Amino acid sequence: MLLASNTQAYAADPAPQRATIGSAALAGDDEGESDFADLGAPTGEASMLEGGFEVAAAKVPDSPNFGPAIEGYAAADYQTTCDPDEKPGPVSLRALLNSTYGLNRTGNISRACGSGGKSEHKEGRALDYMLDVNDSAQKKIANSVVDWMLDTDSYGHKHAVARRMGIMYIIWNRKIWSASRASEGWRSYSGSSPHTDHIHFSFGWPGARKQTSWWTAALPEGPGSVDGDGRADLIVHNTAGEISIRNNKGSFFENSGTRSTGWDSYLGYPGQGRLYYADINGDRKTDLLNQRTNGEIFVRYNRGSYWDDGVLFTKGWQDYLGGEGQGKLFFADMNGDGRADLIVLQYDGSIVVRYNRGSFFEAQPAVSQGWADYLYEVNGKLYFTDVNGDRKADMLVHRYNGDINIRYGTGSSFGTSYLISEGWASYLGDGSNGRLYFADINGDDKSDMIVHRYNGDISVRYSQSTSWDGGTLFSQGWQDYLGNGGGRLSFA
Repeated sequence: MLLASNTQAYAADPAPQRATIGSAALAGDDEGESDFADLGAPTGEASMLEGGFEVAAAKVPDSPNFGPAIEGYAAADYQTTCDPDEKPGPVSLRALLNSTYGLNRTGNISRACGSGGKSEHKEGRALDYMLDVNDSAQKKIANSVVDWMLDTDSYGHKHAVARRMGIMYIIWNRKIWSASRASEGWRSYSGSSPHTDHIHFSFGWPGARKQTSWWTAALPEGPGSVDGDGRADLIVHNTAGEISIRNNKGSFFENSGTRSTGWDSYLGYPGQGRLYYADINGDRKTDLLNQRTNGEIFVRYNRGSYWDDGVLFTKGWQDYLGGEGQGKLFFADMNGDGRADLIVLQYDGSIVVRYNRGSFFEAQPAVSQGWADYLYEVNGKLYFTDVNGDRKADMLVHRYNGDINIRYGTGSSFGTSYLISEGWASYLGDGSNGRLYFADINGDDKSDMIVHRYNGDISVRYSQSTSWDGGTLFSQGWQDYLGNGGGRLSFA
């Protein structure tokens, strides 16, 4: 999917010389911001939420789910001509901020060519977004906006949004951040306006024309599959240690033969290792993760027709092999960047997310507490999967009484609990009963409920975002894959 871009109307650089447009929209002040953009000493503050500013952050705009590629920083290309017609980049940023915060700021973009000193307002590529530092609510919003712009993304890219939008510099509350001096962080700002009643954003020309990746990049799709078509395939792990794939053909699974062997000690029974299936590198193909009994976890990347030999990704998980009372590991995309994160149910019942940074999982504080009873499957089970199609894993709570509650994922936490289905007390997977799985079977980016009955039938209940439908029989003959010493089924 491509975000709309607008590159044809402004194809030449620099913009054409224009005469003064005396009544063009005036900026919040008429000083020449560009005259001061290269000045100022570093303040030592990486964030506007540090150093005496607000501690609590407001919400921030939704960011598209970009992949690992990113452009460099905007060049220091200050105003040289006069063309104050509003350019699409700042217009779209103004609309994004208004929609996020429910505001209706006009957000000054243009400035008359004869007014004040050098400024990108005179080329229609700067935005003054009015927020007052003396109003605590507005200050909180402003600090969160600039921190969002300059935050490090899940791939380790510093100042990711500012780079993707093509922001050249930002001025707010007596401080300036410049792309050309990004490593210095915030610096003191010496212009006559302290910029305490608005944030100033100046765009480089590519950002002003919406030619940067914020507007044009191909975005990651939803969850992948073994064959990469976006419809979860059936992965069969038998007691001989063979893994075979049955490709999802829309209404049935087609046997594509054995894909890997030698996994007879990875069926997840006591004293054994475990296997997991998830897209670790964001290429929409399901990778194989093998957790050894010594706690090491290797990732074997999907190379199309096989999984490679694997690389060590993390270690120290010998007490998280899923036995009764042990911690449990899950792999799902928590923040919507297209790569599965590590979700840890700890012994004390807390849930911790370790975000996937490409070659390691980064530790984070706990996002939820009170789940110690779910270390024992007789008490219930937890699942992490995207039910509503927003690319962020939701938390499903399968209670011992058969209720299934959902807590929708926000990217960094899980929301309020809602009952989404009931009657599943016999599907907690003790070997004699049925089992439930959750994966996207029809390729609509929403996780469906897969019901594995004790008689071996498998039916699919398709996601309606807030419920699942009545179900369709999909496959039969899997009564020896319910656990209790038998093989294992997975859907990914």
